Formats: sequence, structure tokens, C-alpha cells
Amino acid sequence: MDRKGFQMDIINRREASQLLSRQVTGGRYFFFNLAPRRRGPLALVMGGREHCNPDYAISRRNFPFFCLEFVVSGRGSVELDGRRHELVPGVMFTYAPTTRYEIHNDPAHPMLKYFLSFAGAKAPRRLKRCGVAPGQVRQLAARAEITSVLEDLVREGQRSSALAGDICAALFELLLLKIEDTATLALHARAPAREAFLRCKALIDANAETLGTLEEIAKSAGVESNAFFMSEKHCAGDSLRCCCALTSASAFTSAAATAMALFISPRRGRDWLHQCAPMPPVPTMM
Repeated sequence: MDRKGFQMDIINRREASQLLSRQVTGGRYFFFNLAPRRRGPLALVMGGREHCNPDYAISRRNFPFFCLEFVVSGRGSVELDGRRHELVPGVMFTYAPTTRYEIHNDPAHPMLKYFLSFAGAKAPRRLKRCGVAPGQVRQLAARAEITSVLEDLVREGQRSSALAGDICAALFELLLLKIEDTATLALHARAPAREAFLRCKALIDANAETLGTLEEIAKSAGVESNAFFMSEKHCAGDSLRCCCALTSASAFTSAAATAMALFISPRRGRDWLHQCAPMPPVPTMM
């Protein structure tokens, strides 16, 4: 178990890496401003995506920054200033620099989770506005949408780009707005088909190099393969945009993306694919 307390002063990149648990597999992380002004504007410091090992457990008296964590899959528990909460897919929890917290993993159902660390004088108020004030836990309705934005954040944060910080700042604000928008939604109000599609999309974003077929995506997402295809009435626009994105993913061929788009909507599929990266002519579908 990681048992640590951290001083609230300026830390460097090496020290920041020591804030990360070593009880994870395949962690992906990014680091930005590691010396933010505590009374300054809201600033993203670091974040990542972690597959927890079965023995994952953390106990800390404090942490240098504010933090939000989001469980994508698996189970566990978190104790925030003495209050224990169950962790299941779709749960988000937050803590402040002064929060005492413990996180425990269910060895039989290891967690996959994202986390973001940030600083700023308005952080507590901003989190409260989102419905997840520091020390609170909330089950979010639109977990696939939240996962998609978090995956975009991690991917962009790892890029060596002059604008990576600005892009991630914009995505962070988008995430906070999404949380604020969805925190009040009833869980049953979400369309099951859209949730399944967005879950698959998040998997594609995170694992494009390893997922080779639509069946593999569906299996990883825990849905039937035909659930990936949704009616034009509900999600054809999002689905077709995803088809175009897939044409540039190493795990997909143009033929696969073409078949996908035409299945969703023959007429609109041809229009969307015509706007994508160079592809062979799309045959007429009877």
C-alpha cells in the first residue's frame, strides 16, 4: 500500500512522478505546470489513465493538488476524510490538498480509472458547481461521454506540441461543463444505444492500435456487435463522424470504415466518406 503525505510546495517533474502509484499496469500520464500558483487561475497540473493491479491500495494524509478521479470499469472503495464510498463504473470522486483519503481495489474486479490533478483559487467553487465538491462522490449518468473527453485529454497531454497545454485546458473546461451538465441527469434518461456507441468510441480512441475488428471492440465494451450500429434517427451523425475518424486509425481499413458508414446510413454514409481522407469509390448498396 502507498502511504504518503506530501508538502504543499513547489515540486519538479521527478518528484511529481513519485506522486503516482506503482501498483498499476500500463499507466499513461502527462505533466504540465508543476508549480502552479495556489491563488492563481484554475490550472491543469497532470493526469493519466491507470489499470489498477489487484493489490492496488493508497492511503494519503494530503496531496499537493486538487484531484478528480473517474472509474471506467472494475470495483473498489474510497474513504474521504473518514467517509467510505463504493466505487463502480461511472463514479467520480474528488479531493482537496488537505483531504485524507484511502483508495482500495477489488482484487477480483480491478479498476480502470482516469485522474486529473489541478490547482487554483477557484477550484473548490468550480467543483461544487459541477456537483462534485472536494470530498464528494457522485455517480455520473453519461459515463461514456465523460470517458471520451478524458481519453482525449490524456492523448493530447502526451503529445509534444506547442499547443498541447492550450488544447488540454480547453478539454478540461469541456470536461467540467460535461460533468456539470450530466451530474443532474437521471441515470435511466440516457439512451442505451448511444451509451453503447460512446463506450465503443472511447475504446477505439484508447486502443486503436490493438483492436482490429468491430467484433473485438464490441466484446471489449461488453455489448453485442450489432449494438455498435445505431439507427440514423438517434446517433447517425456521431457514428458517421466516427467512421471517418477510423479511416486514419491503424487498426482499421478503409473497407471496414466504408462498410460501417453504409450500414448506418447508405445515403449519408456516402456523403460523409466523400469528405474523409482519400478512399476508394463507395459502391452502391442495395
